[in-house]
Amino acid sequence: MLKAFLTGICIYTFGCIIYIVTLGHELIQLIELILLGTPGFSAFVAVYLSPRHKIAMGLVLAVCQTFIGQLMAYFYKSFGGHVDNIGDIFTTLLIIFLYNLTLCVIGSIFGLICGKIYKKLD
Repeated sequence: MLKAFLTGICIYTFGCIIYIVTLGHELIQLIELILLGTPGFSAFVAVYLSPRHKIAMGLVLAVCQTFIGQLMAYFYKSFGGHVDNIGDIFTTLLIIFLYNLTLCVIGSIFGLICGKIYKKLD
């Protein structure tokens, strides 16, 4: 279970790092579109790999991704980048959490479905 959780966290963190590194690239809009799905994809992988408590895994990832995303924004801002905050810190965290929660629920559902299909094929 820990392996599935850490895999999901690593996928999301890797996506954040790729986003920060590729800022200023000529294809940044395409890269942004791909990386916007990172929370859902990391939840999909974590739920698929998790042996039990699959839905809880996806929901916990949404909370962790919110704080990791805010931490990455802080790092980016501390190195001179421009970060658009939405109101105060709590409003920003709430909006990021709702976004991550939505994608994690969708990714978790797909992870559950793929896990059930894979078990039927065995």
